[in-house]
Amino acid sequence: MIDPTEPPLSLNRLQRLRLALRKTVPSQTLGTHLRRKQGQSLQFRDYRAYQRGDDIRAVDWRASLRRGDDGDLIVKTFEAEERMTLVLIADVRPAMRLPQAAPKLIYALWALRCLAQVAAEAGDDVVFATVFGRQNANPLRARGRAVPDAARRFAREVWLADDPGLEAEPEARVDAIAALLKPASVVVLLSDMLFADTSGDVTRLAQAAQKNRRMLLVMEMDTLAMEYAAFALGGPVRLATVEGRAYGDTPRLFGNDIYDGLQTKVADHHNDLRRKWARSGLVWPDPVIWPVGLQRAGMADVFNTTFPLSPLFRAVAAQGGI
Repeated sequence: MIDPTEPPLSLNRLQRLRLALRKTVPSQTLGTHLRRKQGQSLQFRDYRAYQRGDDIRAVDWRASLRRGDDGDLIVKTFEAEERMTLVLIADVRPAMRLPQAAPKLIYALWALRCLAQVAAEAGDDVVFATVFGRQNANPLRARGRAVPDAARRFAREVWLADDPGLEAEPEARVDAIAALLKPASVVVLLSDMLFADTSGDVTRLAQAAQKNRRMLLVMEMDTLAMEYAAFALGGPVRLATVEGRAYGDTPRLFGNDIYDGLQTKVADHHNDLRRKWARSGLVWPDPVIWPVGLQRAGMADVFNTTFPLSPLFRAVAAQGGI
């Protein structure tokens, strides 16, 4: 029987995959593990004109004299290295516990645990947070050796949290997450991307996650075909209220016309989010698709097959960091 919070990808295999990626993936395509920022260190960066407030000890007097008699001073600037912060955000809407036979939330928590393990080995800071959940206001931060245990506690807390049911309208509170974003941050959102962002809070977080050369990586989980097949086989279905949206009490028989319409609406919704979120740091690859008829017992095989090939894992693992 599978554990919803313990990834089926063994630690040894995760390490082997990470080492293999570090040898084969070109580093220039993924950025560096430590983000450089202007500051004081031994690594020379560039010359520039003196500005009011600069430390007079940074003035290069010889370079200033070579400029002539115009009185301009030249200062040296240096590189300082900043520890990378990986921000892992799990969408915990009740809909993420669907389909009941193979919940999306299980895959999301497994992915979160694996990404955290890779970041821990690189010495990165890791922030664990939720969106649309009661943990929103209290993100969990850890570093180095403390990361794996923090990831385990966080995953179990999320999985064992009270389920308010599909009728409840999820509320996104993202201020606490946004406050933890540093210039050297990479944000990962694990979601089916089917939430209604009526307040615009998630969009604002997505845009903030891409400022100052930060990145936003989306891991989308697609269970539409599997869930539709279950509805179609079950006869007429009554959808009263789902996430605060009322669908009426009239039972509906799911046919191909309804499925085609659902596909169109999902595509339109995702395209709208992509348009609103579009900045230079957005990485939103193709989704992980649930096979029709998938059961919990088979989720481990799906995860072990799809997760190591995902662009998110490759981006995090290739350099031993982001």
